[in-house]
Amino acid sequence: MFSHSQGYQALQLFREQGHRQYCEQLAAISADVDLEHPPVPPAPGPSDQYILTIVLDDSAFGCTYHTKITAVSTCGYRGKIRHVIMNFTNCESIEYFPCPTPPYEPPGHVNNLSVITEPGSLEVFVSWQAPEDTGSHGIVMYVIQWGPVISDHQLPIIHGEHILEVPENTTQVILEVQQFNEIYCTKVAVIDYSNMDFMNETLNMLQPYVIFTVPSTDHIEPLLALYIIVPVIVILSAVLSVLLYHKRRQKIVKNKQVSSGSYTSGLVRNKIHSWMVDNPFYGRSNSSPEHLAEVDEWEIPPGSLTLGEVLGCGAFGQVLLGVLNTEGLNLQRTENSEPPTNLQYVAVKMLHEFATDAQKQEFLQEMALMKQIGPHPNIINIVGCCSQREPLCLIVEHAQYGDLLYYLRKYRHLIIEAQSCDSGITTPDDQLTNHDILSFARQIAVGMEFLSQRGFVHRDLATRNVMVADHKVIKIGDFGLTRYVYTDKLYVAGKSSRLPVKWMAIEAIEEFHFTKETDVWSYGVLLFEMVTLGSTPYPTIPNKALLKHLKRGYRLEKPDSCTPEL
Repeated sequence: MFSHSQGYQALQLFREQGHRQYCEQLAAISADVDLEHPPVPPAPGPSDQYILTIVLDDSAFGCTYHTKITAVSTCGYRGKIRHVIMNFTNCESIEYFPCPTPPYEPPGHVNNLSVITEPGSLEVFVSWQAPEDTGSHGIVMYVIQWGPVISDHQLPIIHGEHILEVPENTTQVILEVQQFNEIYCTKVAVIDYSNMDFMNETLNMLQPYVIFTVPSTDHIEPLLALYIIVPVIVILSAVLSVLLYHKRRQKIVKNKQVSSGSYTSGLVRNKIHSWMVDNPFYGRSNSSPEHLAEVDEWEIPPGSLTLGEVLGCGAFGQVLLGVLNTEGLNLQRTENSEPPTNLQYVAVKMLHEFATDAQKQEFLQEMALMKQIGPHPNIINIVGCCSQREPLCLIVEHAQYGDLLYYLRKYRHLIIEAQSCDSGITTPDDQLTNHDILSFARQIAVGMEFLSQRGFVHRDLATRNVMVADHKVIKIGDFGLTRYVYTDKLYVAGKSSRLPVKWMAIEAIEEFHFTKETDVWSYGVLLFEMVTLGSTPYPTIPNKALLKHLKRGYRLEKPDSCTPEL
């Protein structure tokens, strides 16, 4: 305290209050300062405001800091202490402070992935444990992919589009495979919010997987099979061979009596006899269809046709290998050369016995369409038809090597076996080169150009609908979905029909509109199939989710097997 009898020295105290700074000055009087009771500045009050700057690193968050503040006079005297508590436990609670963004941490892989199979059952039980590290964003779901293994070199390559999405609280599923005793593989990937739109890339990365097979029957002891099963099989085989021999002889005689022509080639005759079956025109009542097609130059007498083994079947009916006796027939010329004998191998498409009137009418329309298309070397050409009595038959050229998808996958299988060190299999003599792939692509483009110029849209262009004939000649086939659209070049499909989504353009999926431009899109997907030797496009994307990915800009990437030259 100052003495009134002494002079005072001038002291200045600075204090910030309400963003206003003022100075308190004590007048100097003729008294000296009382050193025993020096002037002390006031302590900071509750209404005082302070600007406190603290520089901290990222590790400082998560703590509570206690700070002491005291006022100091210009003379160096200190006032009372005030405690200030700063809560840094949550960065977000600090106003106007730019909180640092934590680095992204992906979730870990699943643990203890296991597969349990039961002999004789195609159902497979798959289970796993959730990853210990759920990452920065947490787990959204698991994606399970499974299918046959087409290559197990280093990492297994799965063929197929079997994809299943399950929520994050699910750690076990039951899958279904297609065949017994085949090598399968399943992968389980963890999906968080950051990679929901990149499931395809996530599955292609290194993920936990299990390779397994499903046995068809329970294990049989080797001695039991040796002493009991084998003798029984030998006896049954002998009895069955005798019965089949007599039955086959009877069928041969019957077909010779039915056929109007004579077989001039012994080699062809022996091949036919190995699989000959009864001509269905003489095995059932031949009722006429309700809507008969007009008889024209394409009509072939049923007696000139001998049917053989089944090449394929579906909901419409089946396709059989046939032999057509062309003697005495005025066949329409196709792009093929004249057969060396009167016997010509053909493919016969036939409706099943219980076909409805609507199916029969649609089948007759397909016959009429193929007559309109006309001959071309890269098209499966019509040879003739049987439309005046049932069963209705469409007779077309036969491609010896089957469809292109089977052809490519068979070659890929041979390549994989040849690469095995212990397989003992050499690379196929009939090499499939990049030049062949380009030749296939060109032939298909030429055939599709012909269809487009004639005013047709195929709508189902894929390797499964392209056939391989002799000398690697490619022929476009399966015109079941083809439509004549000459007037407006547009076809709108029924929404109830099953459509090949993964080969369809965006507008075809979304609006069911088909044009020659949508055929071009399908041709691009077909090129992917050829370069990958028959791989399925978009293997990790389900059909229902494909449109969403395409509209976001996702497209098929260049396969690793596509060389710069190709």
